[in-house]
Amino acid sequence: MNKTKKIFVLQVLILIFSIGSIFSKMASQQEFLSIRFALCYLGQLTCLAVYAIGWQQILKIFPLTTAYMNKAMTIVWGLVFGYIFFNDR
Repeated sequence: MNKTKKIFVLQVLILIFSIGSIFSKMASQQEFLSIRFALCYLGQLTCLAVYAIGWQQILKIFPLTTAYMNKAMTIVWGLVFGYIFFNDR
């Protein structure tokens, strides 16, 4: 796998981690233990599980410093998702 593909996989994994935050915020807006709350919570847990497994694989490919340096992109994705989905400014 060439370096461009590796970076792309890393960014997709970070995007999945950020999507978990969307599910978290959506769950917080639902009635506790309702079906919608449970589905949002399940979505968040799924994203975190995929991220946890993927992160272990990323650490086999990249040096730790490179992987953590790219993890800061979660802030950018959080700002973008907040603006798109929740009208945050």
